[in-house]
Amino acid sequence: MSILIENISKNFGRLSQINLEIPTGSLVALIGPSGSGKSTLLRTLAGFEKPDSGRIWFHGQNSTFLPIHQREIGFVFQDYALFPKYTVYENIAFGLKIQKKPHFIGAQVDQLLHLTQLENFANCYPHELSGGQKQRVGFARALAIEPKILLLDEPFGALDVQVRKSLREWLSHLHEKLPVTSILVTHDLEEAMEIADEIVILKQGRVEQVGTAEEIYEYPGTHFVQNFINC
Repeated sequence: MSILIENISKNFGRLSQINLEIPTGSLVALIGPSGSGKSTLLRTLAGFEKPDSGRIWFHGQNSTFLPIHQREIGFVFQDYALFPKYTVYENIAFGLKIQKKPHFIGAQVDQLLHLTQLENFANCYPHELSGGQKQRVGFARALAIEPKILLLDEPFGALDVQVRKSLREWLSHLHEKLPVTSILVTHDLEEAMEIADEIVILKQGRVEQVGTAEEIYEYPGTHFVQNFINC
């Protein structure tokens, strides 16, 4: 398992005894109504929040209180969080410069520009890009440091329907090429069912059901899940 979550609870974030196993290379979606604990769990995995109890294991290592920079995690935000005064190239290269890998920057950035279909925008600034292009820069920047785990906090939430659909397809293809273990937080059930290998439905800080899209759709485990997928 890439990620093992054991009895994680957080009073302020309303997480209550979360237990999950996430296989290496999979893309798992966390979904549920507002306030169900999706983003809190993601931030706890990233190290932005600390659990009140329980343990988090990454690749067999107890990482519950490991510093953020040692977790080998890439994080993609809903609001892009790009540096406005940096070009696309400079935004993608930022993490590599922090890691002090100057000899590695050129080849890695060029590869990611190709992978994210941004070769023609390397010298552009964020204000010159569309929302979808900005989000692809966010993905490229997160992937530049070669993370073992990719955390996605509603990365398509600020985009219109057509762009969201296009980026969902793009993310699916990207994950086939770079099978990094990924966790996606989303409000969009269609989005989760379309691209996730497995779906985790949360309710009030607890895991309500875990399964593939087909399993959850065909065999909802509770009335809440049945109502949630039919609403």
